[in-house]
Amino acid sequence: MYNFFKKEEVFILKPNISKNFLGNMLKVLFVGLFLIIILVVIDKIIGLEVFLLPFEIYKVYIDYNRIIMNFALGIGGIIILVGGINYLLLRGVRYEFKKDELFIYRVAFLFLIYSKKIPYTNILRISYDKEGMFNRTFNSGKILFELTGMNIKKVELEFIDNPRKVISQIQKVIKSSKQLDQAKFSQKHKIETLLDEL
Repeated sequence: MYNFFKKEEVFILKPNISKNFLGNMLKVLFVGLFLIIILVVIDKIIGLEVFLLPFEIYKVYIDYNRIIMNFALGIGGIIILVGGINYLLLRGVRYEFKKDELFIYRVAFLFLIYSKKIPYTNILRISYDKEGMFNRTFNSGKILFELTGMNIKKVELEFIDNPRKVISQIQKVIKSSKQLDQAKFSQKHKIETLLDEL
C-alpha cells in the first residue's frame, strides 16, 4: 500500500516501512542461512571437532551445538535491531508534491536531518527502478528524478509501492504545474503587449 493522498493541493508520498523491513530481514536471514549451511557442510565433511582441538589442549571444552544456537539467536537479534533502526530512520521520510515544487523531508530519531526543495522546472526526467526479485515480487521500487540546474543531479525516492502508478500521478502534477506556468506567462505577455500599444 502506498500513501499517496491529496491534501490542499499537496500530494504526500511515503516509503513503505514494512516492505523495507521485510527486505532487510530476508537479506539477514539469507546470509545467516548461508553461514549455517557452510557450518553444517564443514561438520559433515571434516567435522567441527577439528576446530575445537586447539581449545581441548588447554582443557577448554566448547559445545559447538550451543555455538550454532547462539548464532541463530544472534541473527534474530540482528533482525530486530535492523528493523528498529529502519523504523526510526524511515518513519519521518516524506515527499511532498506541492503546486510547483517537490519537498523532500528525512527525519531520523525525531530530528530533521535533511530537507530539500526541488522546483518542477528543474526535473528533467522521471523513471522508476524495480530491479531485484523482492521489488518485482512485492511491486515496489524506487523513483528516480534526473535534475538540471541544481547542485545535485538526481534524487531517488526509495521503498515506494507501485512505482509505475505513482509516476503517472507525479507526472500529472508536474504537467499541471507547467501548464499553469505557461498560462501565466502567456497572460503576462498579453498584458505587456496591450500596455505597449497604449
